[in-house]
Amino acid sequence: MQPETPLPTDPVTTKTKAPKTLKSRLFSLFRFVFVVCLLGFLIQKIDLENLRGVVNNIEHHYFFLVFLLWGMEATVRAYNWGLLLRCKGVRVPFRQIFYAYITGSFFGYFVPSSFGTDVSRFIALSKQTTIRMADAAVSVVALNVVSLLSLAATVSISALVLMLYMDETLILALVSLGAFSGIVTFCLLFHYRNALKAKFPVKGKLAKPVGKFWSMVDAFSVFEQHYKLLTKVLGLTFVIQIIATLIVYSIALAVQSDIHILFIFLFMPIIAISRLIPLSIANLGAEQGIFVFLFALVGVPEAETFTISVLLSTSAMLFILFGGVVYLVCEPRIAASRRTG
Repeated sequence: MQPETPLPTDPVTTKTKAPKTLKSRLFSLFRFVFVVCLLGFLIQKIDLENLRGVVNNIEHHYFFLVFLLWGMEATVRAYNWGLLLRCKGVRVPFRQIFYAYITGSFFGYFVPSSFGTDVSRFIALSKQTTIRMADAAVSVVALNVVSLLSLAATVSISALVLMLYMDETLILALVSLGAFSGIVTFCLLFHYRNALKAKFPVKGKLAKPVGKFWSMVDAFSVFEQHYKLLTKVLGLTFVIQIIATLIVYSIALAVQSDIHILFIFLFMPIIAISRLIPLSIANLGAEQGIFVFLFALVGVPEAETFTISVLLSTSAMLFILFGGVVYLVCEPRIAASRRTG
């Protein structure tokens, strides 16, 4: 197994917190203005009478199924995380992994980046176990890489299938090609990573972002001697995509929409990848625009898709806040057991 490049966790492990730069503050302001303007534009564009009708006819009993599916998704993701830890020779009881996953999601929710959520998760795991912070960090990053690769594979196939139903064949062909090219590029970079890093050392302002990128690629090296485990982890990421489809479909049933589940399955990977664009606040913003745009292509009323997207973001937020409740209930007992242990 290749030696691992240290992950970019220095800002987390350092006790002094770096002050926000003017650039980051301006970007935060831009993101806030963008989200407000986009949501305002969507609401203005949608027929408010139709929107009111959709909201008034919501069947609330479906949300029991929605939150049950959110719990299933979190369970599968946590189990996948445990499989990755086995690649590092670490076996952790599932209850500890699940606790670290949902409480880390809660604390990471208040950090304005997905990286903050990852950091919160591996800190939560390292606090309650003897696992090294570096091993926990590598496992979280590797899990993200596998999830992104599986999403790219689904997007590539979905775009080809959508060509049978939609007229935008050129755009869909480019999307499919782009997603497939991303997978091939990552595989090549991973295979030749050591030679590329030695031949093209990066200095100056690009050193930090490029170093983070190579850390992500190196994290995937945990699978070099565990191909069977990789297959299992990759298979479970597709199960997670199916659960995500069922969550949206359940919300569609709640708003009495007749969206075909096939289109939800084909569109959701594209929407999931679009979440990497940091132009949302609390999952509100760009996602609603993409939701409305994509489902409008197959004739779904804008009022329905906008409501579904908002309910999806809201239910995700409520489930994440559940992690805070779990923390408040369980952390005193965990802290007491650490002191007595």
